[in-house]
Amino acid sequence: GGGRAQAAVTRALARSASSPALQDLRDWDLDILNMSREQIFERILRCLRALDLVQDSQLESLAGTLEQVASCYNRNPYHNFRHGFHVFHASFCLLSAPPCVGALLAAGAAGEDDAAGGEAD
Repeated sequence: GGGRAQAAVTRALARSASSPALQDLRDWDLDILNMSREQIFERILRCLRALDLVQDSQLESLAGTLEQVASCYNRNPYHNFRHGFHVFHASFCLLSAPPCVGALLAAGAAGEDDAAGGEAD
């Protein structure tokens, strides 16, 4: 029920604050299928903190939002909360890899070179 889910989010929130190591977050071989919902919440919060996208004062509110998002997923074999986290984690890994970030920025800068309809300055 809702009380158990909120307790899991609260525990994940507490653990995310005491888990400073980032290397395990950037591991492409993360065993998502064997992670508990609580462990997934913890990883999401840690990833967002690692990218400086959330301040400590926002974590509790964000944890509640994560629980709401997770509860909206259907319980089916593939397009579920674990799949959503898998996509989130892959995106985090890409954003955390300097060569990937450089390639994305270069592609964005070159994408408008000689664009149809006008001059690019």
